[in-house]
Amino acid sequence: MTELASLSEKIEQHYAHLVLVHLADPDTAESFFKQYGLRDVDYVTDPDGLVYQQFGLLKATLQQMMGLKVWLRTFQQGVLKGHGLNSHFIGDGFQMPGVFQLYEGEIKESFIHQSIADKPDYLKLAFCEECKPA
Repeated sequence: MTELASLSEKIEQHYAHLVLVHLADPDTAESFFKQYGLRDVDYVTDPDGLVYQQFGLLKATLQQMMGLKVWLRTFQQGVLKGHGLNSHFIGDGFQMPGVFQLYEGEIKESFIHQSIADKPDYLKLAFCEECKPA
């Protein structure tokens, strides 16, 4: 969330609009997003995980949640970068995330996490040549 907040202006410069999907109630989501500096972000409340299912996002396995890659990234982000070791998530902590670029109802780019430690290239995913206004 911290990275998305820091990149939000650059994402918009790529003619993309950030929309987050979450599993919590709207009040919890608003508070969570504000905590990370995402005050004006649009979001979809999906308590039953139907949007996640439609995009093919599955529940995490134990390896995807606690594998070596996850421990290393947790140490890097939590200790070395000072984000702390508490995991901050809302909704179902086992729901695997994904990032999708939609344009005119079609998925143009996607990144489906294989581990919760995966780090998408948000700017690459936001870039859409055909999305630029004429």
